[in-house]
Amino acid sequence: MSNLKDMQEIVALYNQGDFAAGIKKCEKLFDSNITNPGFLLFYGLFHHSLGNNEEAKSLYKKSLKIKPNFIDALVNLGRLYTYSDFDKSFFNLNKAYELNKKSVGILNHLGDLHFKYEKYEKAKEYFLEALNLNSSDNISMSNLGICLYRLGDTENAITSLNKSLDIDPNYISALNNLAVIYMDLEKHQEGLSLIEKVISLDKNNYLANKNAGLLYTKLEDFEKAKIFLENVLNYNKGDDELNFIYDSVNNKTPKNAPLDYVESLFNNYAKNFEKSLTKELDYKFPKKMCEFVIDYNDTPNTFDNAIDLGCGTGLSGEVFRDYVDFFTGVDLSNNMLEIAKKKKIYDELLTGDICNILGKSTKKYNLFIIADVFIYIGELQDVFSKIKNRSEEGAIIIFSTEHLEEGDYKLIKQRYRHSKSYIEKILKQNNFNLINFKTENLRKDKDSYITGGIYLANYN
Repeated sequence: MSNLKDMQEIVALYNQGDFAAGIKKCEKLFDSNITNPGFLLFYGLFHHSLGNNEEAKSLYKKSLKIKPNFIDALVNLGRLYTYSDFDKSFFNLNKAYELNKKSVGILNHLGDLHFKYEKYEKAKEYFLEALNLNSSDNISMSNLGICLYRLGDTENAITSLNKSLDIDPNYISALNNLAVIYMDLEKHQEGLSLIEKVISLDKNNYLANKNAGLLYTKLEDFEKAKIFLENVLNYNKGDDELNFIYDSVNNKTPKNAPLDYVESLFNNYAKNFEKSLTKELDYKFPKKMCEFVIDYNDTPNTFDNAIDLGCGTGLSGEVFRDYVDFFTGVDLSNNMLEIAKKKKIYDELLTGDICNILGKSTKKYNLFIIADVFIYIGELQDVFSKIKNRSEEGAIIIFSTEHLEEGDYKLIKQRYRHSKSYIEKILKQNNFNLINFKTENLRKDKDSYITGGIYLANYN
């Protein structure tokens, strides 16, 4: 058994953040402390802090085998499972909560767990319960703020985050969360001011550097964007989202946007998607696309089996519904599909990448609707090959692009633009005939409009 001095040294090493030295210290003392739950906890914490999750998990479990109601071990084992297993994480955190229902920290861990799995209403309950115990806890207030934002309550989200900062003006998590909201609201200077404050407090803060890179990209200050994106990529070269954006600011054009990037973008955007697109950006393409199909003389009055690829919240589905017998909607974002589901437009909703779903499907369709989807796909051969395989003879395909005058496709501001000549080539390679094409104002971009292309083709 460790003496008091040994345990004090172990705790000091942990508080100093010297985790490697802590592991070495614990290795030397392990044989004499194999039945000491406190020692095993700290040994696990050192491994946990360095990302050695399997070692940490084993040590936490050994600690709990000796002392089953050891709250600190339950909490940290629950935290360890947060990203990999909701049920196991909840089991351990909830057991800790049952042992101490007055712990603000445990309630925040439970709220954070539910937040990470997009169970925002339940997360909100935990954060509110924590604030009932301590109304001046800035961590609970900040957590509640970003949770309210995910629930679409932007006004109260900002209020909650500002209250957190009233309590602690230098609380980095609240500063970062509020910056993200201001960025989403296009309040760039407010967001930038908060990000700069975080970097002044912690120049290597990952999220602040990432947000600075993203914000300067939005502001089209690409030289500054490169600096911050490079800072972040030095820490995490495998971040597909940042590599994609970094390619964009360096005028490079990868074949496609990463699926995780697109999924995250629309999961976060879902609550404000329709208001932003239709009211603020004056987006009317679904209606124009439907009119394009109806105006084509050889189009049937109704389609037996239609599929809306990248259906989102159902903006296209709403205008096409009356012309379809059986309607399938597909989208990568669960949050977008939850909104579409409430509208009761589609007979079937499928979650996933459109190429994967088409590749696994055995159904044939006679109408394909693809609105504002190809802006996240550069190389279109794969998706059109999959559409061809699922097309009935004479099937109609209606789709939109951001229009490019020259070249094949180009990544501009993290969105792909395609030329008519490239689309014609892809259609021909996959046995589609181009019936009609026109360009229209797609959506607002600052003080002007982005030009979009509408294409109508059939399969033969």
